[in-house]
Amino acid sequence: MKIPKKIFVDASSAILLYKADLFAFLLNVWQVVMTPSVFREITKTGYPGAAYFLTLGEKRQNSSGQIIFQEPGPADHSLFLLKDFMAMDKGEKETIQIFYDLNPFKLSGVGLPDTPKTGAFVLVDDGQAARFCHAQQIPFINALLVPKIFWYSGFMDQKEYLKKTARLCELGRYAKPVMEMAGQFSKEKLVYFIGGDSHER
Repeated sequence: MKIPKKIFVDASSAILLYKADLFAFLLNVWQVVMTPSVFREITKTGYPGAAYFLTLGEKRQNSSGQIIFQEPGPADHSLFLLKDFMAMDKGEKETIQIFYDLNPFKLSGVGLPDTPKTGAFVLVDDGQAARFCHAQQIPFINALLVPKIFWYSGFMDQKEYLKKTARLCELGRYAKPVMEMAGQFSKEKLVYFIGGDSHER
């Protein structure tokens, strides 16, 4: 049996996937890792899905269909030397930091980038965080690619994938180039994120 990939999720992506009825699916396919402060953000009164996310936080640690909480490490490593990292909001910074804490690699500007080989990745929908991940060669996707990966992985049929993608485009207000890029990703381009027995497009 394959071990589920660990994904490190920020608040905006979690809420977006909840609104598209995809977050529960996410928990069934991957191990969702989140910092306690990000969890507090998505469970604020009045936020979409706050009550739902609270029920996940009440589940016993290591039970199925739950969020795994990870505190960020001390603010004394190489990430904090990078201006682009420090310019991000707290939630995005912590999400990338816990990925780095559990999947250490060399940082561009501090040393040559070295992409992790663990299969773990970051899920962010913040443009600044996405640009940072791209520059540092941190494996990442946005919520818009989740249905496509589920389809390529065999967890979702094509009709559902198209329906969910359209819903995310509506909810996320993605720029046209971002939507076009997501549509062009082949299975080969997303192989790092695909688990289980995948099929051809």
